[in-house]
Amino acid sequence: MRMKNILANERLENSLNELYSFFKKHNIKKLENCSKKELLNSKKLDLSSKGLKYIPKEIAILKNLEILDICSNDIKEIPESIYELNNLKYIDMSFNKIKHISEKISNLKKLEEADISNNNFKEFPKEILKLKNLRKLNLSGYKFNSIPKEVFSLLKLEELNISNNNISDIPKEIKNLKNLKELYIDNNKLENIPDYISKLSNLNILSLKNNNLKGNFDYIGYLTNLKEFYFTSHDYITIPNNIKNLKCLKKLYIKGKIYSIPDEMYCLENLEYLYFDNIEKLPKEIIKLKKLKLLSIDNKTILPKNIKSSLCDVDIIKIS
Repeated sequence: MRMKNILANERLENSLNELYSFFKKHNIKKLENCSKKELLNSKKLDLSSKGLKYIPKEIAILKNLEILDICSNDIKEIPESIYELNNLKYIDMSFNKIKHISEKISNLKKLEEADISNNNFKEFPKEILKLKNLRKLNLSGYKFNSIPKEVFSLLKLEELNISNNNISDIPKEIKNLKNLKELYIDNNKLENIPDYISKLSNLNILSLKNNNLKGNFDYIGYLTNLKEFYFTSHDYITIPNNIKNLKCLKKLYIKGKIYSIPDEMYCLENLEYLYFDNIEKLPKEIIKLKKLKLLSIDNKTILPKNIKSSLCDVDIIKIS
């Protein structure tokens, strides 16, 4: 038993030395100067933006790690030893050159947040579908034509980012994500938003910028917990009457030529930020938005006479 302990201590010491050599080689002073006890007890390890091409396998000795950030490096492969970090709750491996994720990622039972955006996956990394405790998932920055329906079996998801892909439709299974609070589908190829999106009644943020969407969004009135809504269209945009139901809305971003604004919009009593980039004349009723703090409008938008005195507490930004 004593011999086993001696050997285990030797292995631990050797692994620590390898880690310190790695930190020194890459000029990571904060970790290089960290005591062995501090390092072994660390719950967070930040290796982001260090020009790294690899992660040493000895990282496996940091058993207490809960947060691991290796984003914005030049890493092509994730060492298997990372999948031994059983206490990991958060991992950010975005903006690297990773092509593959091992099935062993399923060992990370406690993982709640994963950002694997902007890597070199040629196909959707289905290995992540085994992470049933995920609350936040970022899959942006690929050319995926679709998202596997199995993603929508991750029932604990609260935040999903599938922006910057080639997605043209939203599977009906998305309505299974009853806990979803934030959904980002910017810069895709969506032509319409299906009615079943209204089933996501807990949504706080819905972002649909830069797709091929038509100018109506009647579904919005059913998402009564929305706090932020971002929408872009090349068609004439009609703001629906049921927007009045969004009593919690604080940010409204509409990019495109607005055809009409219903009186009901001025019932948004908690609206603080309003972005209209293409409206010929700003209605005088805008002064009814008592909590408005920031108004972004096109440089050519005509303001009602004397409106600035009524909006004295509002920052008005003209967009050129």
